[in-house]
Amino acid sequence: MAHHPQCKPLKNGRLSHTIHALRPKKKGDPEDHPEPVRLTENETATEEEELWIACRNCHLRLTLPIEQLAVNGSHLQTFANPRGVVFDIGCYRSAQGLAMTGPPSSDFTWFAGHTWQIVICSSCQTHLGWIFKGKSDGTFFGLIKDRLTEISTD
Repeated sequence: MAHHPQCKPLKNGRLSHTIHALRPKKKGDPEDHPEPVRLTENETATEEEELWIACRNCHLRLTLPIEQLAVNGSHLQTFANPRGVVFDIGCYRSAQGLAMTGPPSSDFTWFAGHTWQIVICSSCQTHLGWIFKGKSDGTFFGLIKDRLTEISTD
């Protein structure tokens, strides 16, 4: 598997409140998981960042199309969990506005060498996907495509 670049926090569009972003570990970080990064209402998206990938339920901005990542040769992946529920996911280098739930696990991992942990929308608590952490391949997010929408920064 190709090395995934370490991620930087995304700037959010103008918000009326402060949100928390998840930033995957950088070299030298003391902990083995993404740390919360506070983004404030003063941070704005650049002109090139017109579209956001957002939670379909509440429209919380999560990531940008430029953050798409090909894992095992493709950004889009289809997997079934042990109960047979099929998920179509898109892989992203970084995301914000997500909260991790439950402990990390390597059971039934979809990506060899990676642990996974469920991520939910920090605004409406909708299950949006997983964060995958690899010891040598970095960290990325697998977000469930039918629970996302694109929104404009306008």
